[in-house]
Amino acid sequence: MVAILIVVTLPEEGRANPSMEDGINVAEAIRYLEQLDKYYSQIARPRYGRSIGIHRRSALSALRSKKLVAEADRR
Repeated sequence: MVAILIVVTLPEEGRANPSMEDGINVAEAIRYLEQLDKYYSQIARPRYGRSIGIHRRSALSALRSKKLVAEADRR
């Protein structure tokens, strides 16, 4: 019963009445968020053959050199 009295006694200014401008701003915000999503989804993709390949090659060459050193020590 207390909650009903509080809702009834709210002033007119406290009620949310959406205007057309708010709807337009929401549409613009959604378009902006879609553009951001498209941009960052392209940026976040891994670049095959650039940085990944270099690290793989250097790791393989390091393993090969260690293997060659170990084989030379055994002889």
